[in-house]
Amino acid sequence: MSVTDTTTEEDLAEGSPAAPTAKPKRHRSNLVPALIIAAGLVAGGFFMGSGGSGDPEAPAEEPEEEVVPGEMVTLEPMTLNLTDGRYLRLGLAVELVEGVPGKEWVEHGGSSRYMDLIIDRVGGWSGEQLTAEDGRGELKELLRSGGSELFEEEFSEVYLTEYIVQ
Repeated sequence: MSVTDTTTEEDLAEGSPAAPTAKPKRHRSNLVPALIIAAGLVAGGFFMGSGGSGDPEAPAEEPEEEVVPGEMVTLEPMTLNLTDGRYLRLGLAVELVEGVPGKEWVEHGGSSRYMDLIIDRVGGWSGEQLTAEDGRGELKELLRSGGSELFEEEFSEVYLTEYIVQ
């Protein structure tokens, strides 16, 4: 759509009131303010959706229940073949949670299931891994996490009573 100006050259020369005296208005771009507002909305939505933590997968911390130690069950020492031809002689004691009778835990196959877990998880290790500076700590953590997975609320802790790598 075009606007036509009806002002003639004569009108301009005579100084008529129709003569333009002001500068034409400049049109400002709305792009920059629009981008700033959009970025603010995106950032606000991100932080609101994640609880402001910046990590969308961070779960809310729940207080852990304190595990009260109970009876201690000593397992027979076992010898395991390692992947590099060496052997591991391993003795363990399992600490159960308070209220779990050790005798019933053993009678219901708890010690056999735990020894099977040890053979399954430690059999693929080498003597070099077990004699490394942090090898025993890694083994103990593996046995602790395995016991927690296998026995859930019955298992409290595992203790190494014998540890020989030959």
